[in-house]
Amino acid sequence: MPLEYRYRPAGGRSRVLRLGPFLLLILLAVIFLLSSYGRWWAYAPEESLVPDWKSYFLREVVSDAGRVVNTDLPPADSPLEPIRIFVSEGSFSKLAQSSRSRQSGEDDVEVEAFLQSPTTGLLPCELSPRGYSSWHHRPEKLSLRVRFSKRERSPGYRWWELQRPEDVLAQANWLPEQLGEYLGLVTGKSTPVRLNLNGADQGVYLRTLRPGERLALENGRLPGLFFKGDQLLKDSVWQTSDDWNIEGDSSPEQLEFFRAFLGQVAGGATPEALEPYLNWKAYTRMLALADFTGTRHFDDRHNQMFYLNSYQGKLEPVVWDFNSLGLMLPLDIEINVPFNRIVALLFRDPRLVFERDQALYDLLQSGRILERFEAQYEKLRADLLSDRGLINLVSGGGPHGITLVEEFDASQVPDHFSSQKKLIQGRLDSLSSYLRDARYSVTVEGGNLQLSVFGNVAVLARRKSGEAFFLYPGMQPGEKHLDPAPLEYTLPGSEAEWEFANAVTGEAANLTEAPAPSPRLISLNPGPVSVDPELRQVSIGPGTVEVTQDVVLRESDKLVVKAGTRLRFHKGVSLVSKGVVSFEGTAEKPIVVEPVGEAFGVVGLVGPGTGGSVFRHVKMEGGTTTYWGGVDFKGMFNVYDCPDLLLENCEFASNSVGDDAVNLALSKVQVRDSVFRDVPSDALDLDGCIAVVENCRFLRSGNDGLDVMETTMTVKDSTFQGCGDKGLSVGEESEIEVTGCAFVECVTGLEVKDDSTNRIGDSTFTKCVTAVNAYRKKWLYMKGGYAQLTGVKATDCDSGVKVDSFSKVWLEKSEIEVDQSSLPRVFTQGRLSLRAPSVRL
Repeated sequence: MPLEYRYRPAGGRSRVLRLGPFLLLILLAVIFLLSSYGRWWAYAPEESLVPDWKSYFLREVVSDAGRVVNTDLPPADSPLEPIRIFVSEGSFSKLAQSSRSRQSGEDDVEVEAFLQSPTTGLLPCELSPRGYSSWHHRPEKLSLRVRFSKRERSPGYRWWELQRPEDVLAQANWLPEQLGEYLGLVTGKSTPVRLNLNGADQGVYLRTLRPGERLALENGRLPGLFFKGDQLLKDSVWQTSDDWNIEGDSSPEQLEFFRAFLGQVAGGATPEALEPYLNWKAYTRMLALADFTGTRHFDDRHNQMFYLNSYQGKLEPVVWDFNSLGLMLPLDIEINVPFNRIVALLFRDPRLVFERDQALYDLLQSGRILERFEAQYEKLRADLLSDRGLINLVSGGGPHGITLVEEFDASQVPDHFSSQKKLIQGRLDSLSSYLRDARYSVTVEGGNLQLSVFGNVAVLARRKSGEAFFLYPGMQPGEKHLDPAPLEYTLPGSEAEWEFANAVTGEAANLTEAPAPSPRLISLNPGPVSVDPELRQVSIGPGTVEVTQDVVLRESDKLVVKAGTRLRFHKGVSLVSKGVVSFEGTAEKPIVVEPVGEAFGVVGLVGPGTGGSVFRHVKMEGGTTTYWGGVDFKGMFNVYDCPDLLLENCEFASNSVGDDAVNLALSKVQVRDSVFRDVPSDALDLDGCIAVVENCRFLRSGNDGLDVMETTMTVKDSTFQGCGDKGLSVGEESEIEVTGCAFVECVTGLEVKDDSTNRIGDSTFTKCVTAVNAYRKKWLYMKGGYAQLTGVKATDCDSGVKVDSFSKVWLEKSEIEVDQSSLPRVFTQGRLSLRAPSVRL
């Protein structure tokens, strides 16, 4: 019997109203209401905030209908890298169910899948849910973690994270990372991609790298440790290292170093007390970036991340999940807010605040934020207009500052872009105005000037005779943020002898009446700080000098060791310098560094202040290794993070223990006319360097004569003889050019591996077990070693060229045999090009 309703209008004929279509509409409306309301409960149970059902229902109806009507088809020529994932329906249901019921601390479910992209090809992988918050786990657009199997071909990565963008334009996290890279900070390396899951378009995602070796390398760093702190159930992450995830191979010394850092932060240390642990320059830039983009998303309870490598020995902050540009917080938020304990410490030192202000000004002048923002929008626009899963996070108040999700349809994207552009311009105008405020007052007392500085930024006082000093304002608590407060200074001379300018912008400073001294001042007063501090020179020698205790030199020190000096280090004693070191020996009067009895510690140079250091005619032996102030000195002689180093006519021999006799890292290096001999392990190790090695001899090393990773180098006219493993070992994305070298009686003359590119010319291999070996050592790298051999000759070697399936070798005008199994990967046509030009220093 059909569902119908009969009625008779007044004075009219009987009519029939069929109820089926109306009941169907009512049923669909009820289902939609339950689905919409259920979405709240299923994916945000922790929020415990029930929205008004009428407004929520209306918003869902409008946004869902808008997404259906207004969303374009996916662009056929998208500039974004396409990523396709294939997973069985059963596995996807399992993944979605796991994501829906995910609880904090619960183990993630992993399902098997296949991933295809232009950079990886088709590879098996495992998928799991990614993200803490509810919006990452909605089945219409899941955030995913991808793990690649080590049993398969390497895509160059172990992990990918595919994150649903938390803002409509997919820039709230991407853009701060771009600006962070400009400032030299470590970032998460987010890249927008387009995801397709089982043939269904999922729209725009952000692909990020998990903390680990690959993330360090992508940031131009060497492999190190990443510390990630999250603890939403406590007041802070600073109390114990148990609240931190640690990625990387750590030593007991490094873990103790990190625990000591946490103790300093938790205990309310001074900025000076944190200096041995924290890279303050990087942190001031991190704060500038946060102020510039309007975020406080690395508070005391979550989203704290630091990177540590053993060559520099200080923690660097990582730009991670910034959620900026008006996301969760309005873009016009105040600056000078101590939103975590480290930031609060920073504000106590006016010199650090000044560094923050300088970085802010750099971003304003050269960061090109609007240009980057507009260019990225144009790149993503077509993909955003075809994305049915656009959301924007907004602060919903509630317990623990819970974040709510605002859903968008594609038709709203252009207006949202225009609105964001205006907000960014307003932020730039506000910060520009802030940095222009440099105020001071001056009075004369007893023949000296008494100055008070109390604007937003520092004042540069320059005397006409040439002296120049920075004079900083202080800070005091305000209603919602810290306010400037006066600091007092004394300068010699008369007012006519001095000029005063804004130390940030260079404009004239504003002379005005000083406010009363603040009773709530939180800032220390460093006194006038010289713009060009003089170096303190320390001279040693000539003659015999007994070194009985560690010598530690500051960045403002310069050490000069004179020709004819014999430095006799006692057991375990080291020389460590952050400033310039000059060992100026001569052929007739070399400088000798030796132990008294048992092995001494190390000679170590650390940091950019060592630039210009020179070691000429130095003979060194008998040292070992040590751990000092977060730096792991791996050799007897070490130089890390030096912009300009020269080793000339030096001899390094017979170190006691350690991976290397000489370990140089993150430096620009010239090594000329030097000898490395009779060492138990590697003779010279170069990590992350730009280097020239010329006319050197590597004799009788226990392992490698010269070992390099992440290095660009030219090697000329050098000899590798009697090396217990490799004469020259090249790995980890290095690029080298070798000419006129001899490899004699080495187990392996030359070994190239792990995406290294090598050009070898006019060189000989004599009586080596293997002349040249090209292979892949680490799964992380997609390729092994690539080498071009031109004019190379091998004599009396058991094996000539060996090449594994991940590597390639090109031969030109060379006399060298090729192993039969390697023939398919050895070419006589074409040439190999270096990605970087030859190094000339």
